[in-house]
Amino acid sequence: TSIFVNVARPGSLWGDRLNQIDVRLAKVLNLGGSATLRASLDIHNLMNGNSVSRERYTLANYLQPLGLQPGRMAKLSFQLNF
Repeated sequence: TSIFVNVARPGSLWGDRLNQIDVRLAKVLNLGGSATLRASLDIHNLMNGNSVSRERYTLANYLQPLGLQPGRMAKLSFQLNF
């Protein structure tokens, strides 16, 4: 059997700060009458820092990354109001 022992007390150590920049570009187009179309482009994690968000604190795998900041992601969306 395996026994896991924490090297440091949980919550007592902190890693680097997580910095993330998200950008949204939007344009509203009038389609005539009361109809409008909103086009949006969202870009998440613009600088792509790849920061570690969680680490393991057990003796065998001390400071092994468990979670990373997700890579760049873009979303294109449309909203039609009438």
